[in-house]
Amino acid sequence: VIDGVPGSGKTTILIESINSIIGEKKILLVCYNALLHEYLCERLIGKDNVKVAYYHGLMEEYCKKASIEEKSKKDNDYYNEVLPKDFETAIVELFEKGQLEKFDWLLIDEAQDFLTTKSFNNLIELVKGEKSSGNYIIAADSGIQSGVYQNLDKDFLKELKAKSNYYLSLVRNFRNPRNI
Repeated sequence: VIDGVPGSGKTTILIESINSIIGEKKILLVCYNALLHEYLCERLIGKDNVKVAYYHGLMEEYCKKASIEEKSKKDNDYYNEVLPKDFETAIVELFEKGQLEKFDWLLIDEAQDFLTTKSFNNLIELVKGEKSSGNYIIAADSGIQSGVYQNLDKDFLKELKAKSNYYLSLVRNFRNPRNI
């Protein structure tokens, strides 16, 4: 688990982690923002073993694979309640049919924007092996950025930190210059 301020290098660490994973392991990198998704796709060109997805797009993709009808009304209720529930249903249905795509590693960026017990449990179902295998890296800003969408379950993040084999706290912003 990586917890850092904006500009502290969380995304860079995730990209370097992908480069450090030995072998052709299948990696799922999930972020919240569609623009960050585009950036990550550009940075990871040629990494055929890496699937980059933004959270809502990933959920919709799995729902489509499970033939769950796409809803026409896409409001906050759809993204926060309906789609996550449909995603969970899709995971179960695809698993039962033997069609659930699984990955060796799960990397989550911008976790402060969507990390809850339910979202994590759904995503971890996409990882091969036991849930406790620990083949995931989560990057979040539990500070100021967590207030943007107010979706972060801070108690759950605290629980993940406690169970984690490794916890990294980043406190310095390298993206923006310091005041002169």
